[in-house]
Amino acid sequence: MKLKSRIMHKGTRGHEITERQQRINITMSKTRYKVERTFGSMHR
Repeated sequence: MKLKSRIMHKGTRGHEITERQQRINITMSKTRYKVERTFGSMHR
């Protein structure tokens, strides 16, 4: 079983990210938001 990378893609000054990478980032950020909110509320 291979684990997927959950690191978001980042563009640089001369190399923008592709449309596919942008869609992947949006999908990951939706999941990350839910997880971060959960851990943030547990921390308080």
